Amino acid sequence: MDADTGTSTDIGTDIGAEKPAEAGAGLDAGFAELLSRHLRYLGSAPLTGDARLRDLGLDSMQAINLLFAIEDAYGVSIPDELLVDETFETGGNLWSVVVRLREEDQR
Repeated sequence: MDADTGTSTDIGTDIGAEKPAEAGAGLDAGFAELLSRHLRYLGSAPLTGDARLRDLGLDSMQAINLLFAIEDAYGVSIPDELLVDETFETGGNLWSVVVRLREEDQR
C-alpha cells in the first residue's frame, strides 16, 4: 500500500483491478505483468503500450494462451471479430480492447 496515494502497489493481488501504469504509458500494471508472462523476448525491459508483441516473442500459440489468461483474469470474452492481428499488435491495442469490453459489461 502506498501511503501517499492509498493505492495498492502489489501487482499480484488483484489482477483485474486497475493500477497505475508502472509498466508503460497506457498499460495497467497488472495487465502488463500478465502480458509479460507470454513474451519470451521481453527480458527485464519495461513493457510499453506501443511495444510490438510479435517482436517480443508472442507467437500464435502464445496468443491463444494469452487470450485465455486475459478472459479469465478480467472476466471478459473477446469476440471473434476482435481476434485479428491489429488487436494483438501491441500491448496498448490489446489493453484498449479489454478496457472497452469491461466498460460494455458494466452497462
